[in-house]
Amino acid sequence: GRDLASKRWYASDRGPNSPYAVSASKPCGGCGFYIPLSGGLKKNFGVCANMLAPDDGKVVSIDHGCGAHSEVLVR
Repeated sequence: GRDLASKRWYASDRGPNSPYAVSASKPCGGCGFYIPLSGGLKKNFGVCANMLAPDDGKVVSIDHGCGAHSEVLVR
C-alpha cells in the first residue's frame, strides 16, 4: 500500500510536475515549513506546514514547490 500511495502522491498536484512546482523557484525540501514524514516515506515526502501556502496541511514531495518557500537559516 505504501508504494502505491507514494506513486500516486508523486504523480499528483503535490508532486514535482504540477504547475506550482514547475514555476516555483525552490523545492519544498529546503523550506522551513517542510516537515518530513517518518519511516520509508521520509526520503521523498513531507507535510507542508505553511499556512500561507496552497498545500498547507497536505503531503508534498520533497521536490515539489509552490512559491511560498521560506529560507532556512543554519546556525
